[in-house]
Amino acid sequence: MSRPVALRVALDLAFTPVLAGLAAKQPLPPGMITVLQIAGGSDDTLQQAVDTTGEPADRIRNAVILFLQTVLFTPAADSYRVLGAERSSTQAELRDHMRWLMKWLHPDRERSEWESSLALRVSSAWDDLKSPERRKAYDAAHPIAVTARPTGPRRRQRRTRIPWVGIPQHAIEPRRRYKRAAVFILLAGLAGAAAMVWDDRTLLWGAVFADSVAGVRE
Repeated sequence: MSRPVALRVALDLAFTPVLAGLAAKQPLPPGMITVLQIAGGSDDTLQQAVDTTGEPADRIRNAVILFLQTVLFTPAADSYRVLGAERSSTQAELRDHMRWLMKWLHPDRERSEWESSLALRVSSAWDDLKSPERRKAYDAAHPIAVTARPTGPRRRQRRTRIPWVGIPQHAIEPRRRYKRAAVFILLAGLAGAAAMVWDDRTLLWGAVFADSVAGVRE
């Protein structure tokens, strides 16, 4: 199998845990079913991930669990996110996600008390969405939030880029042009400063030479 985006994100997050807060705010990446199956104990999916990534099985499993704990079970996560799904997911996909999550978190597998509490969240989320009627009612009660644009003066904010989120090509070219222009201006400024210093030194040595000649004549 090709490496799913969600698996790549999980491995990136394991190597760069400082990005956990940012990852929790990002939309879920494609390929969530792969990481859910690995967490739920699918040996076939885990072996495919080992073959694809070249990473040890234990490292993949630990990265996947850290990723799920980080991005699914945030305090603000809605029932779709808790199931590792999108609002566009089919009913069959929701059921499949719930099944793999419960295999991972089921109390009968001697999970910790904390993981058992996550199982309760999964059960509650599935209860919200387990039928088309319940899902329709949930969507009506929890519409997608629309962020209003600020009306005041805009302030430039520093953005931290996440490694697995690519920069569009149309955004790269202007940056390159700006960098080239900045380098040109800097070099021109340095050249002008060097010329001014050279002129000053020329005048200084000219004055010294004139004084020396005058002294000889006297």
